[in-house]
Amino acid sequence: MFSHISSSGVCMITVMHVANFTNVYQYQVQSIASNSDQSSQTFQSCSWEINPTEETIFFQEGTRFFRIVNQYSPFQLTTSTLHNSSSSSLQARGLYCSSNTMIYSLMFGAYASVTDSIIIAQVDFLTNYITYTKYLQYTGNSYHGVIYESDKFFLASRTSSSLQITTSSSFTVGSQSHGIIYSPIKTCQEISLNTIAQVGLTVDALSFTATNFDFTGQSLTVTDLSSSLPISQNIVSNQFESQYSGQCNIPTPNEYSALSSTQAAASFIYIVGEPSITFEITPFTANKLPTITIDPVFAYSISSFIGGGMSATVDADSGAITISSTSALGQATHTLVIKGELQDCQTITASFSLIGQANTPPSYDQISGMYLPKLKVYQGQILVYILPTVVDPDPRQTVTVTLQETIPGSAYHIFVDFTDATNSAIQFYPSLTTPEGIYLLCIVLSDGIFSVSYGLEVTVAPPIPPDPIPQFTIQNSGPPVFTSVLETITLQQGNSATYTLPQQTDPDGDQITMSVNLGEATAFATIDFSAQMFTFKLEKGSEYKTSYEIEIILTDNNATPKSSKHKISISIEGKEEEIKTVIDTEELQLSNNKDPKNFTKQLQLNIFKPTRDGSIRLSFKGLPHHELASLASLLNETNFKLTLNQKVEVPFTFNTEKLSMGYVTLKMQFETPEKISLYEPDSVNLLCNKSISLLSSSTSYVIRKRSTVSAELPNQYSVYGVQLMQKMQQAAMGAQIAMIPGTILINVFLQTILNLIWGMLNDLSFMINLTMISISIPGIASSVMSIMLQFIYLDILQTDKWLIPLFQRERDEEGNNIEDESLNEYFDQQGFQSMYSFLNLGSSLLFSLLLLFLFIIYYLCDLLSTHFTTPSKLASFLSRYLFWGSSTRFLIQQFQPLLITALINLYSIRLVSWVATFSVLFSLTTLLALVISLYKMIREINQTPHNQLSKYCPPLTEGINPSSSIGRYWIPITLIKWSLLSITLVTLRNHPSFQLITTLFIIVTSQVLLITGKPFASPVENGMSLFNDVMASVYLYGLFTLTDAMGRNEVKEGCGVGMLVLVIGTIMANVGKVVVQVVMGINFKKYWTKLTQSDNTVVKLQPVSEPTTALSTTNISIDEHSPPLKMMRHQIGKVAKKGPPPLRATTHVVKLHTREINY
Repeated sequence: MFSHISSSGVCMITVMHVANFTNVYQYQVQSIASNSDQSSQTFQSCSWEINPTEETIFFQEGTRFFRIVNQYSPFQLTTSTLHNSSSSSLQARGLYCSSNTMIYSLMFGAYASVTDSIIIAQVDFLTNYITYTKYLQYTGNSYHGVIYESDKFFLASRTSSSLQITTSSSFTVGSQSHGIIYSPIKTCQEISLNTIAQVGLTVDALSFTATNFDFTGQSLTVTDLSSSLPISQNIVSNQFESQYSGQCNIPTPNEYSALSSTQAAASFIYIVGEPSITFEITPFTANKLPTITIDPVFAYSISSFIGGGMSATVDADSGAITISSTSALGQATHTLVIKGELQDCQTITASFSLIGQANTPPSYDQISGMYLPKLKVYQGQILVYILPTVVDPDPRQTVTVTLQETIPGSAYHIFVDFTDATNSAIQFYPSLTTPEGIYLLCIVLSDGIFSVSYGLEVTVAPPIPPDPIPQFTIQNSGPPVFTSVLETITLQQGNSATYTLPQQTDPDGDQITMSVNLGEATAFATIDFSAQMFTFKLEKGSEYKTSYEIEIILTDNNATPKSSKHKISISIEGKEEEIKTVIDTEELQLSNNKDPKNFTKQLQLNIFKPTRDGSIRLSFKGLPHHELASLASLLNETNFKLTLNQKVEVPFTFNTEKLSMGYVTLKMQFETPEKISLYEPDSVNLLCNKSISLLSSSTSYVIRKRSTVSAELPNQYSVYGVQLMQKMQQAAMGAQIAMIPGTILINVFLQTILNLIWGMLNDLSFMINLTMISISIPGIASSVMSIMLQFIYLDILQTDKWLIPLFQRERDEEGNNIEDESLNEYFDQQGFQSMYSFLNLGSSLLFSLLLLFLFIIYYLCDLLSTHFTTPSKLASFLSRYLFWGSSTRFLIQQFQPLLITALINLYSIRLVSWVATFSVLFSLTTLLALVISLYKMIREINQTPHNQLSKYCPPLTEGINPSSSIGRYWIPITLIKWSLLSITLVTLRNHPSFQLITTLFIIVTSQVLLITGKPFASPVENGMSLFNDVMASVYLYGLFTLTDAMGRNEVKEGCGVGMLVLVIGTIMANVGKVVVQVVMGINFKKYWTKLTQSDNTVVKLQPVSEPTTALSTTNISIDEHSPPLKMMRHQIGKVAKKGPPPLRATTHVVKLHTREINY
């Protein structure tokens, strides 16, 4: 809160607790305004939050700027001031915080030669400079405004006569006063962008005085006057819109939107003295509007460069920053603002800090002084001396190592030289004739700016057996180890702890180097290598695992180094913390119930099931199901912060349509969603930045401030991909609805066409099922295959909208729905979103139950057929379709979904509800039925001639080549192939490499059988089946390129597009084949004859009688229980009830007669 004391001319800032009006801190500064009215004309403020515990507050009065850095934990305040000592009449109209060191002030007034103008002042608390820039033309006067970027603002004003467009043109707005909002956006005024001056500011000449004035509270009575207000009337729009359009030329509409200049790095470090250096920036981005075909291209330039002069340039095409002279910039921090301008003249800026640091000379690690240890080498022997490690903290510098000597030509290149091009070791090889004595060498380290010389004294001694020198021994007895066992560390959440490592020893006395891999413990652990001490700090309210491991590697400094690995185990114990029942001022309350006896329960956030279209589910652990709607009404996007990889903030909205399912949906809006998790897994983190409280009759449910939760994201669809998928899903839904009556009509009138369609879907099923391999595919290829899979599985009844919600859902102790997770995200994307077969089967479940119901009806009618005629007829009708006709066709068509859902259910055998119980029983029954059915198919094909089999079981013989042994068994072979694929997809789901290898073996075997066996009667069918298998192989090879084993694939998006083209191309080829077969199967000549000939045409037929020929008596074996005989019994009627059947085959003597009539 800001206050002005008129009596003493003092401006005061107070930070207080609003709940009880107690001060946190309070400061006074001398004001230039004599009263509060004058102060309000030129006073502005803003704040910048560095992190949840540190905040910077800026405020200004004219050209006097004040800053308070608030660190709340631990509590610490830092104040500073800047002011322009030269007099000016500028008044503050708005203040924008760009960072904790940079602010932009929107000002109005006169400075230097500029009068009555809008000026933006850039104030840099690092360089202590202020830059004044004029923006628009003469304005006359102004009120308060809003500035929200370094060059974007709105400023309210009033004019009585005219509006200045340029320095030389204006137009009259009438005799009455007009309100005007000035802005560089959509303005008809010319934007001048003239830098007026850059002035050094006086630092800390204005003082802060700490005070402690208490504020008192007072109750006020508020009268509700809404009922007495007059009836509102609509504004007459033509009195305000399109005025002065002839005098004011508004720029053409923008061609691009969503301009962004977000940077991966906003500060760059250069070393004073290094040559020209270039820093690459993150390219600016924008989206083109739907009517625009030209991609956005930014032209980059320098908007401002405080204190840098001409020492830096910006590439117009890439925005890369080049510093030509680091010495000219010196050891200081400079702010460079880069402007990017689009083709439609829209601009956006990004601010960068160029930080100059003094060069640090290179040095040898662990060497005190400027001399290396003395060496002694014997004539006729070779000694290799490994130089210490070179240390240079400055980035981008390459250190060169050279060797010099005090007497040139005495040792270097004679018996002293580097061992290799890295110059990391020196080899001494004096011969027996090398003079004895002391040789002084100089090793020079240079980083291109500074050079450092180390002395090395080498003594050449007579050839006598030398004593071994441990540090130069070539052998290595063993790696270094700790002198004592590393302890297991137990930590309490909310506490801090330290752990000092035990001493290390090396059997050869070599120097020891330690490296530490903190792993996941990075979140709370740090190490001080000099003290060899770990520091652990576990924050309250944060979520941690129960155990962590830290890996330590000890390596000796030896010619043949050896290492040893050690691990420290960390155990996290939760510390029970009593949650305060007094809700703090940041909490949002549902009711006014303040009963101190209320029990307070802390809720935990949980985000799960992220989708590829930017949605993720949010649930609240510990909240009863009946309270979810009340809590959802309190949720507001401003109370939460969603970040990508804990770096980039992500906009999102809450969706409460699924409250009945126990969760709220977050709809996320990424700038470039197609880049999410493309190469490395990305994650989102949800942070609650304000406490939220729900008060019920007996319990307070609280989401504490700084509660956080995270989840990994799958690769996301692009914006265009989401729109395309929505259109495809709508089209698929319409097609599914149309297929319900369409399939019935085709089945009745055009059975052949339906058989062709089923055959096409079966041919495509193997390739479409490959999308369940556990490898992420960029783009929409997998989603297109998911839609196709619905048609292959005949999932056209949309059971997820009306049947699945009827099933009982499992609930926890608090009444919340227990989320039924899918086997993994790849099965989830293809419609297998549950672990229960009842929920996964969809339309197949209804078809299965309907078929089971028909079998029950048949057997009931069969029992009643000896007593009643109608059941006998119905049993006869059903027997023609159920046993080997429709049942077999249904089994082939639904084989894969039945098998996959049954296998998935085996991983969740829980009898916790009737849905779970019946799903388990159904899955076990399904597996048994599939195995028995496959066995009976093979047996019937083996025992029954092909021509008989084709009569009572057409699905096993349609289009099959009976002359090929592989062709006769092709349907069982196909079912076995599908079985192997389904088992591979389910059981090896966590091992995608093994999935690819096994699937490749299956598809290659299938191709060999197709080529050698030619299982189909039609060459076209053989060719098309081989084509589909080859396309499936190509698809598998595409999946190989997306695996981690292939390294970083820089064209992943291109691979995704290629696989989409492959899938669509294969589908279109199969559809084209069916269309051609249907057209060729239509007898156009027959229909044309019927249309053109008269209905009265008579063809005279003359029968030619032939004598009846009695065939020889033949012994025929008849199977009383074969399906054809069953159908025959019902067709000719039953006259007596049969007893138990005799042997399977009974011999009868039958006389057959024939009579042929020729026309």
